[in-house]
Amino acid sequence: MGETQTAPNSAVVERIDLDAATSFNVHELRSIIRQRWVMLTVVGSLFIVLNGAVLYLIYHALSIDTTFVSAHPDLADKRVVTSGVFDALIAATVAQTGAVTWAMARFLFPR
Repeated sequence: MGETQTAPNSAVVERIDLDAATSFNVHELRSIIRQRWVMLTVVGSLFIVLNGAVLYLIYHALSIDTTFVSAHPDLADKRVVTSGVFDALIAATVAQTGAVTWAMARFLFPR
């Protein structure tokens, strides 16, 4: 009763042979897909949290800087958040996005 039987002409796939050196059974493929989904979830969540933290930092620094410039208009040229700071944060976020996208694509779609 515990045995699974299939008809000789059934459409159940148990093994996939891509070429002589590469073949997978269904359980291996399911395991690989599960690993890739876990990797996608972990890296994607980390990516979202870190980029959210950078956006919060920019928002918080800008609000502090606006308050400082409003209170001391004569010291506006000595503010903390300059355009160079924003350029560096935006460039780092773009570089991080590219690196994470490349790494995930290499893992999810191997050659």
